[in-house]
Amino acid sequence: MEKQKHIDKAPHVELLGKPTQKDAWLMPEEVHELVDAAQTSHLKLSIRLKIATGAGNEAALQLTWDRVDLERETISLRDPLDTAHRKGPPRFQ
Repeated sequence: MEKQKHIDKAPHVELLGKPTQKDAWLMPEEVHELVDAAQTSHLKLSIRLKIATGAGNEAALQLTWDRVDLERETISLRDPLDTAHRKGPPRFQ
């Protein structure tokens, strides 16, 4: 705004540092309590899927049956139609 001459002088803004990463894990009994507390079967399934695979909301919501192999007991969270070259969600077994 200062460069566009909308204001004479921009106020000082203190930038906060990047927050430190916090690692936290649920104990098995906490996972059971969380699943038991879920009110609906699809919420229970969602919790189990995310805990078992480490999937985030977006990856879990975009999962399709063609990436689930019941015989091999594997789930591929990577969308085969997504051709972007970046590190994607891992494949879990």
